[in-house]
Amino acid sequence: MRVRVIQRALLKWSRGGDTVIIGEMRRELRDKFTVYVIDLDEAQTAEAIKKSGRNLCTLIPGLDIEDDGYYVEYQLVPYIVEMRVPDRRREDIAQICAQNNMKHYDEFTYFLNNKGFGMDEWSVEEIEI
Repeated sequence: MRVRVIQRALLKWSRGGDTVIIGEMRRELRDKFTVYVIDLDEAQTAEAIKKSGRNLCTLIPGLDIEDDGYYVEYQLVPYIVEMRVPDRRREDIAQICAQNNMKHYDEFTYFLNNKGFGMDEWSVEEIEI
């Protein structure tokens, strides 16, 4: 199977000036299919859990990952992204695209361009490929 990473970003947790990079989010092309990957670093995630006083399930709002899992793949745009971006059915979606220099609306690209807009203690930082 041929895998090509299309987009990649660091997933960061911050509170009070303290930032922990807990993993990354990727959009990959596998053969002819798009796959979204969230790959958490176990040690860094444990550090964020300790500092936040939360567990893995509540640490990242909208991330449906098991307590013992640190890697998950999605065939569709993950809920953690969907809940933080405008719905593609909005009447002003063309204006949103224009404001963000997008030829067409892409939820994952919008999410990365806006650094995880609305993520509270969370942000993403796109890594150039």
